[in-house]
Amino acid sequence: MSVSFCVNVFAEPLKAHTHGEGKLTVVFERGHLLVALETPAANLMGFEHAPREESEREIYANALAALRAPEKLFELTPSCRLSSTDVKIPEVGHEHSDDEDVHEEGDGHEGHEGQHMDFDATYDWQCADQRQIKIAVKLFDVFPRFKKITAEWIAFNRQRSATLDASHSTLLLAP
Repeated sequence: MSVSFCVNVFAEPLKAHTHGEGKLTVVFERGHLLVALETPAANLMGFEHAPREESEREIYANALAALRAPEKLFELTPSCRLSSTDVKIPEVGHEHSDDEDVHEEGDGHEGHEGQHMDFDATYDWQCADQRQIKIAVKLFDVFPRFKKITAEWIAFNRQRSATLDASHSTLLLAP
């Protein structure tokens, strides 16, 4: 596995756009931990359009600030030190076809004329202790609109996945 492979894994788009759900992709190799979050903006802000009013601009700014502070979103093994954070500001007004995104009945899309905003954030840590990595995902506390997060990870030459929710939100990467 190489870092270029890791970057390609993170470049995969969120397949379904469902409010309340997000995707977490994690790769751990030789002390290098990459974590990527993909989520509809509604999970972070409660809306998916460009901020129109002062209150919405404040919500948007707070969401960006929280995404840029990974220490509030993830609690890691103490030997891990943050190297970089990359938060992509969403494009406003992405139009979609009926088969591009998946929605559940009554998921709050009525009246938004097919607009979506998604946030993507990537975090990079260096971890001195390479025996195991514990990641407590605190996104459910910071952004209570999250109902579940699909987590996929590659670590110690194994690929795993789990569905996280507010009551089960910790990943243990171990051989």
